[in-house]
Amino acid sequence: MTTLRRSALLSALFTASTLLGATHAGAAPKRAKAPTAPAESVPVALAPVAAAPEPPPVPAPVPAPPPDDSAARVERMGSVLHASGDAARSSRVFVGVASIVVGAAATPIGIATSARSNATKTEKGIGQAVTIWGLASAVGGVLTLTFNREPEEKLAEAFDARKGAQMPNAKLLAEMDQEWREAGERERNARKIGGVVGLVVGVGSVAVGSIFLLTKPSVLDREPQQVLGAALVGLGTVAVYSGGRTLLTQGAIESSYAAYMKPTPSTALSRSSRQASLGISPMPGGGGYVSFGTTF
Repeated sequence: MTTLRRSALLSALFTASTLLGATHAGAAPKRAKAPTAPAESVPVALAPVAAAPEPPPVPAPVPAPPPDDSAARVERMGSVLHASGDAARSSRVFVGVASIVVGAAATPIGIATSARSNATKTEKGIGQAVTIWGLASAVGGVLTLTFNREPEEKLAEAFDARKGAQMPNAKLLAEMDQEWREAGERERNARKIGGVVGLVVGVGSVAVGSIFLLTKPSVLDREPQQVLGAALVGLGTVAVYSGGRTLLTQGAIESSYAAYMKPTPSTALSRSSRQASLGISPMPGGGGYVSFGTTF
């Protein structure tokens, strides 16, 4: 009995301890988890991505300096100036020689006309006038040959002097261009004045000569009046033509400068084409008639 009670008591105790253990196990608090620190965001420095390098700018092409053609221009200027100067010199020599020849022929004719024993007072006056004109023509021819150099010749000489002094091409071209242009302007002004004067004198001479030819003699004898009238008409016609042509046509310096300014200058100048003619014809009853003409 005692053993039975002891076994029942042990069994009860065992059961109670089991229940207590289970209750303690169920009621025991759960262990809290250790708090974990939130993950911190670590900034990451991103290296900048370098852009692809642009190609270097291509420099604009530098234009090549214009070629120095001053030497060629100097040669061209000298060619035109020398051609103009040579033509002017030839014309001057021709006019000078022709004036001397005309004067040498007219002077004895005038002397013979005025010295005739049967010459009237008017004829003697005409002979004296022809004598004076012949002497003046001869003296003028001598002066033309020796002293009266044409402007074209002076321009050519000025060019040679500058070139001979080893003047730089640029300075030579600038100075000669200015001198040449100014000489052309002076020639143009003189040409206009001379052309107008020639037209006025020519028209007046033709008018007076026509009156002498168409009217009866009153002061002169018929033959001298007819000769004088024909001479005035002829000279007046030449003066009208020359005056009109002078007024409308470029002079030698103007044309030479224009030829130089052209890309391909021509050295064929107006003066070089001029020609002159001289004629001496006897007159009935003594004396003679001298004619001098120029063609262009």
